[in-house]
Amino acid sequence: MRWLLCAFPLLSLPVAFAQQYPGLGRVEIAVNVIRDSASHYFYYSYTLSNDFRNTGSIAEFEVDVTRSANTVLLDTVGLQFGGDEFQELSFRERWPFLAPYTVPVGFLSSPEHWDMSWGNYSLAHMRMDTLFIAPGKNVSGLVLMSRGIPGIRKCTVTPDFNDDLYFPSLDDTTREMTTDQMDSIRAAGVFHGLTVGPVAPPLRIEPVAFLDETVSTIRQSYAQNWVKSRSAMDKYSQKFAGARSLLQLGDIEGAMLSLRKILTAASTDNSSDLSPEGFALIYYNTEYLLEHLSISSPTNR
Repeated sequence: MRWLLCAFPLLSLPVAFAQQYPGLGRVEIAVNVIRDSASHYFYYSYTLSNDFRNTGSIAEFEVDVTRSANTVLLDTVGLQFGGDEFQELSFRERWPFLAPYTVPVGFLSSPEHWDMSWGNYSLAHMRMDTLFIAPGKNVSGLVLMSRGIPGIRKCTVTPDFNDDLYFPSLDDTTREMTTDQMDSIRAAGVFHGLTVGPVAPPLRIEPVAFLDETVSTIRQSYAQNWVKSRSAMDKYSQKFAGARSLLQLGDIEGAMLSLRKILTAASTDNSSDLSPEGFALIYYNTEYLLEHLSISSPTNR
């Protein structure tokens, strides 16, 4: 897994304010995805590693779960919330308002001292209440569940920031900071990266367009080191291009055979040429397209 880097901007503040603030310049976000074929739920299990060179401890982790336009409205039957009845009731009450904007997720489990909730309409929010993750440490077991298929998602990791410790009293006019300056300092320490999370599939599957999007995902995965070599990226791009050509010729059975071979290749390459993230993106999207094509296959008509 490649360490993801986030540069810290230098803030133009008076010398009196110059000090080292909590910041997360390097965070490794690893995710393992499994699918329950019976319930059709995916389980996204995250591990966060705080680089020893960082100056802040991890306090919050958020994953973008925005629902794009013209995508499937996924149901919420069977979603779990870690046994928290109040949280589930709150979600059920808010869901009619969340549905147009959000891919539904449940919070299956979390480590001790972590609270998992909805940040707003588009964020799955996970926060520690104490014992923050110090530089050089990690935390695992943050598990989301969703019927959304794996896709590339934006995420943020926020450090613990004690305003009383780092910001001078506003009563001290000789050291007073503006609100904008304080907001800039807080924002400078936040890590912004990419991870794998649930996305809603297209409302209407266009197989050729779906394959094109998958090839684009493979290229992005190579940039993230989820596809670990240029040769592996080229191999899967060519395999999907072959399936695409067969679809354009109207050979659905041939395309399905090619896609099944991709599933076999991804299973073989898992943990070698593909990280768990790369495997999830290739395998489960291929599987999803295969399920769609099997319905439209001439042999099933």
